Amino acid sequence: MIRKETILIFILFLLWLNWILLSFNLIFQDFIEKSRVKEEKVYVIRRCSCKDYIKFRQQYKIGILVDKKGNLCRLKCK
Repeated sequence: MIRKETILIFILFLLWLNWILLSFNLIFQDFIEKSRVKEEKVYVIRRCSCKDYIKFRQQYKIGILVDKKGNLCRLKCK
């Protein structure tokens, strides 16, 4: 017959193992989220103006606005 102490030790071991696995899961989940590549659409316009850039950010939220020369509009509007 199994003693109560053995069952208690086994339960404590399982709780400890569960805590270790959850800790590693949180660490690796944070690492995976940081290493994901974001896909963004690139929108090309003739000339960058801050007014156009502000309208673009309000309308699309996600994406990159670039002029025909390849300059980022957000760098001009700071």
